Amino acid sequence: MFIDSIIQNSGGHDGGDGGEKGESVNMDTISEIINQHSASDIKVFLKKIWLINFHRWIRNNCNAGTQDVMDDLLKAESDWETLQIIYNSFTRAEMNNSNNQGLRKKYFNNLGHLYPGRTKSLNDCKDYKEFQEKLHGSEYYNYFQKIPDPKGQNDGPEINQDVDIDSMSKKDMSRRYSMGFFGQFHYGVFYAYLKLKEVEIANIVQLCEIFGIAELPKNHPAWKKVVPPFKYNVDEQQ
Repeated sequence: MFIDSIIQNSGGHDGGDGGEKGESVNMDTISEIINQHSASDIKVFLKKIWLINFHRWIRNNCNAGTQDVMDDLLKAESDWETLQIIYNSFTRAEMNNSNNQGLRKKYFNNLGHLYPGRTKSLNDCKDYKEFQEKLHGSEYYNYFQKIPDPKGQNDGPEINQDVDIDSMSKKDMSRRYSMGFFGQFHYGVFYAYLKLKEVEIANIVQLCEIFGIAELPKNHPAWKKVVPPFKYNVDEQQ
């Protein structure tokens, strides 16, 4: 199922539904698709397939409380995947013109708080300023007012940048996972716990990298990119 889904997402089938139901997948087609796409592309396709299928399973098998919590978490994860694809594409000429916007769209998730209402208009953006403006009124607008234009990100090492899209994504999702502990009688708390553990591990890895490079002053931007779980409560009180 996943191989066939990758082929559909990568454009390996002419039909929008991936061919007739029950159609066998040719091994030569699989090899061709794998050779045409990098490992990072395949990873994006797999994450896209996993999110959509997991969301569908939650909607069909879990109670209302679990559905509400997981719906927000999975849609937010999907939104950040799509937003990062568009953001990164502004530095890639082959994905940032009117003729090749279909290439960018191929990586989008058909799931999210932004889908389907804003997805097309965001994909039509020609530059980062227009992209920021079209996010106005969404819950991601304030984050992208702080995230700099990606074309200026090459001016120095990433560790010296005050804000980047990865740290903003981690901050937003950490807040959402922390909120998953509220409410009663839902299984979303287990998913949130697992994801917060992943955030903690990412924090430890980042701290190790900081210590491994050099002793940095406490006001260095790198320290601000460490996002402890539940820190959003402290932020809201400031």
